[in-house]
Amino acid sequence: MIDQEGGRVARLKKPNWPEFPPAKFFGDKIDCGEGCADLRQSMTVLATMLKDIGIDANCSPVCDVLYPETHQVIGDRAYSSKSEIVAEAAIETSRAFLAAGVTPIIKHLPGHGRATADSHHDLPIVRASRQELNKSDFTAFREVAQSDIAPKLWGMVAHIIYSQIDAELPSTLSKTVINDIIRQEIGFDGLLLTDDLDMKALEKFGTIPERAILSLQAGCDIALYCWAKLDVMEKLAAELPPLSAKAWARWERSSS
Repeated sequence: MIDQEGGRVARLKKPNWPEFPPAKFFGDKIDCGEGCADLRQSMTVLATMLKDIGIDANCSPVCDVLYPETHQVIGDRAYSSKSEIVAEAAIETSRAFLAAGVTPIIKHLPGHGRATADSHHDLPIVRASRQELNKSDFTAFREVAQSDIAPKLWGMVAHIIYSQIDAELPSTLSKTVINDIIRQEIGFDGLLLTDDLDMKALEKFGTIPERAILSLQAGCDIALYCWAKLDVMEKLAAELPPLSAKAWARWERSSS
């Protein structure tokens, strides 16, 4: 698994890996009526190269909707300020990945676009109402989650407090956000991963293993830890339960 979106977020770089444009480059083309051909071609090349070196899951596409206040940590990683363009581009990207044998991981559920802080460093708080979010942010994810390729997709949860939905807990740790919003209102029933549990947004919610346990109890299927510190990994391995039956079913459905 890797973060290889194109643009700023590319773990494989020059001189051994070509540069791919950011998502907004393609969203602007779609908005101008140029269609998805360039996006499809670029993402097919990207996914084929990943598959050729043994990587078969990619944390992309970003399905967040862009706003004037969107923090630069998202910025041009978002396709558009129009949810319908975000959904169209995300579905096309996912189709290209799947055709190459790479599982897409849509992010950041249920929507990072309104956040004005970087969850790598702070805990963002989104104060928009559920109704406002449902009209735009959730819509992009919902269209992807209801597409014909939805059973093949995985998803990643944002570390954000949506104060009008759960004022106490970030979405990663919130049963309300995961069950009521992501699973029911958006309708995403794919394998659900946390974002990296070592991000500062979750700093006050315990150790990495404690955060991982809370995320699973909230309804995430997989706890993601990205920093490869052996002592932390040993604690995670010792303290976390096996994959749940529901998570196994989602895994198997995406792999069939």
